[in-house]
Amino acid sequence: MQKVRPACLLIIGDVRPSELPPGNLEEQRILITGQLTAPAEVNAHLQLCDVYLQPSLWDGMPNALLEAMSAGCGCIGSDAGGIPEIIEPGVNGILLPRWQLHRLGEAVLEWLDAAPEHREGIQRAARAHMLEEFSLECERRQLQALLERLIPSWP
Repeated sequence: MQKVRPACLLIIGDVRPSELPPGNLEEQRILITGQLTAPAEVNAHLQLCDVYLQPSLWDGMPNALLEAMSAGCGCIGSDAGGIPEIIEPGVNGILLPRWQLHRLGEAVLEWLDAAPEHREGIQRAARAHMLEEFSLECERRQLQALLERLIPSWP
């Protein structure tokens, strides 16, 4: 990626020392925020990103991906676990098969080279999907419906 286009990797959260690449992180253009506890702070960092990556081999429904889509990031994820339930390819993000994660750099370059209107449409769709399907009100309604099915006499 760095050979084709200048890039910076922003890691929101902590990284184990054993997972750090050797060498100077500044020279490699890797920034690690450490743990961010305030949602507004996480959102502010996500707003700095041109693309968010979720290249999982296995995952449930990753909150970080939900946060990135809510922030309106362009998201590229793998088809692992619950990620395909969140990302509709070409509509609100990009999905790569787990066996093609070696193409992640290519996918990032394709995203960055896409027309701005195309990227913005996908970003808007991602945010809209989060507001429609994962808002607090939506979650409340789904929990209420579940409780009513499990406990017929629920309020």
